[in-house]
Amino acid sequence: EASFPTLRKQWYQRRVRAHSTSTGAVSCDACPAGSSTSNNTAAVNCTLCVPGSFSNNTGSAVCTECPGGEYSDKNGTVTCSMCKAGTYSEANATICTLCQPGSYADKPGSAKCSACAAGYSTKNVKGSKNCTECEAGHYAARSGSPSCDPCAVGTSTNNTTAATSCTQCDPGSFAQTTGSPSCSACNPGTHADSSGASTCAACAPGTAAPKSGTVNCTLCAAGSSSKSGATKCDLCPAGSFAEKAGTPKCELCAAGSYAKETGSVKCANCAAGSYQDKTGQTDCTTCQRGSYQDEQGGAACKHCANNRTYTTYKTGCSSADDCIGPLLTYSLDGKTTTNLTDVATVTVKKSQTVWVTAINGDWNIRNPASPYQEFIFVKQGSMKKIQISKSVILEPVMTNMYCYKDTEGHGTSFAGYQDKDIKGRKCDSPCRNSDASPQGPHCKVAGMDSPCGIPQCVWDVECSGGDGTGYRGLVNSVTADGETIVCQAWDRDSPHVHFYHPSQYNTATFGIGHHNYCRNPDPRSTLTPWCYTSSFWVRSAPCSVSTCDASFPYFKF
Repeated sequence: EASFPTLRKQWYQRRVRAHSTSTGAVSCDACPAGSSTSNNTAAVNCTLCVPGSFSNNTGSAVCTECPGGEYSDKNGTVTCSMCKAGTYSEANATICTLCQPGSYADKPGSAKCSACAAGYSTKNVKGSKNCTECEAGHYAARSGSPSCDPCAVGTSTNNTTAATSCTQCDPGSFAQTTGSPSCSACNPGTHADSSGASTCAACAPGTAAPKSGTVNCTLCAAGSSSKSGATKCDLCPAGSFAEKAGTPKCELCAAGSYAKETGSVKCANCAAGSYQDKTGQTDCTTCQRGSYQDEQGGAACKHCANNRTYTTYKTGCSSADDCIGPLLTYSLDGKTTTNLTDVATVTVKKSQTVWVTAINGDWNIRNPASPYQEFIFVKQGSMKKIQISKSVILEPVMTNMYCYKDTEGHGTSFAGYQDKDIKGRKCDSPCRNSDASPQGPHCKVAGMDSPCGIPQCVWDVECSGGDGTGYRGLVNSVTADGETIVCQAWDRDSPHVHFYHPSQYNTATFGIGHHNYCRNPDPRSTLTPWCYTSSFWVRSAPCSVSTCDASFPYFKF
């Protein structure tokens, strides 16, 4: 049998689970499911379970709290409802709460939400059933991240997802925008020499990057250059150079130098005998006749002592010794010595003695009052002492001395002192043209004929100088009464009989020959070339031949 305390406890439990709604009731009624007596032993009515609690049995003394993950949102709940995935509830909940961004509930009935792992997020969305991995270019460093952060410029996730951090771009690559999935290689012509570059820098002038992904641009080799951002180095154009590696711009060759080929490291000096007066040139110019250059790197050729009376017998001369021309020295009363290279008149105030020495070539000392009748011939290497009262003309012999008359047997009368051929080689015989060779005066060198390079004369060929006796031009007509009349041949006496026929003397002295060219075999009567005419009505007349003066050069090449 049960003891009295046990019986009393059982009786009490039955009392709190039951109630009676009428007086004089013999027994209490059990509370229906969804209600309770709220632990009241003398309950008249059952109380409905409030939201957040339930009673799933009859005769409940108290309602039970909804467990975590479940809820009750009305009175008299028999069973609590389960929270959906993406929501959660704690005990005694009347509603389910959405999981906050950065957390999730992947199953119904969750008492709490789980934090997203690092590298995942809910994209700032509430009530997520699961987390999404961070896309490439974004990361989540901590668990429970509401959203993924974009990688900063200069970093990326290397095309991986669910990243917990971003990696700096390697040298030679860059990420220009935030959230870059991967770093891009620097384009050709640019470079990035450190990690974490947001942009690539253009290669500096004098460097180049031919490939993508360059860390350091390559220096241009000597002989080449480049502009900023170059993908390759360009060889210096001909006429320019780059002496050092990494040159931004090729320099033009200075005057006096040249670079014939492309890619020159330095310019070559013009050789002696040549020059270059401009910058940036590919070759040098040979010094012309009448000039020379005895040094390397010349920007101009040097002129011979006198531009009119001096010349060189070849181009490209490299020494002042190559200049050939007359030179005479004179002094008054043995005092100051003066050099002459061309004709000059010496005037004195009173009678004086003049010492004259012909250094180069033959000279004539003429009396101005009668220059072609009164003169003294001074041969090269000789000296004369003369007495003058007023003035005297000192004149070099130019024709057939420093040039030859091509119309006179190609220089058969040439009598100069030149002793080298056109190549500068020593002659074994004088420069002459006794055989009237078309090559002009020549000499023997090693037993072979070699031209001496003597220029042709202009004076006494294209004009008449002095008294006209030396004229050997080809004019063969005169003008009389407005009519042009052809000259009579010197070896003929028709239509006019005369005394100046070809002879050894007349031919050598006056150029008389078997032709009808104008000549002057009578210098005592006239100083102008003339001829007998082929007209019966005009015996002789002067020819229209220009007089030689400073407007005519001495030489023709």
